[in-house]
Amino acid sequence: MPRSAPNALNKLLEGNRRFVDGTRVHDEFREDHRNLTSPQDPVAAVLTCADARVPPLELFDLTIGDLFEVRNAGHLARGPSVGSLEFAVIHLGVRLVLVLAHDDCGAVKAAQAVKAGEAEPQTPAIGCIMESIVPLLEGPGDTDPSLAAETLALAQLERIREVSDPIRRAEETGDVWLLAALVEHHGGHVRLLTLPPRDPSPRTP
Repeated sequence: MPRSAPNALNKLLEGNRRFVDGTRVHDEFREDHRNLTSPQDPVAAVLTCADARVPPLELFDLTIGDLFEVRNAGHLARGPSVGSLEFAVIHLGVRLVLVLAHDDCGAVKAAQAVKAGEAEPQTPAIGCIMESIVPLLEGPGDTDPSLAAETLALAQLERIREVSDPIRRAEETGDVWLLAALVEHHGGHVRLLTLPPRDPSPRTP
């Protein structure tokens, strides 16, 4: 199948349907170790949370070598994370960049507690994470972790556009799709928060 953003998104969503339905085809990686010796050729790049309950390969029923994963607490689009996504787009030819949030996010709930004055960051490094999330918590996001996670994902999507010229230009020409989604812990369904472009063909700026 030719590499394209629409094909990549379809592969991810079809894999997630298999995951939710319990019909996974990649139940174990025992036979996939051969992919370790092949050049990288991922279907998509995923910026997601470091939460142990959010394993992208399993959620999309993919296997070793299929995803370029960038993970940190709160799926924050900061320096090294953005640079990693740029590497995937520029050097690996990735055509889909997905910011993948999840409900019941510990980083989000910690930021809500900090904003409410109920807690303080335990270390300076954790404080840096809180400083990136707390200002984004407004309205219902103050108390609803799922809404806050959605807001955070959309904010990281916009931040990638703001700070990454290569990814923004690739999106503007239609070469790359930049989307956000949310994993629902109950059932593992991945719900798109942003829609793909109506016209997937490349555009001239």
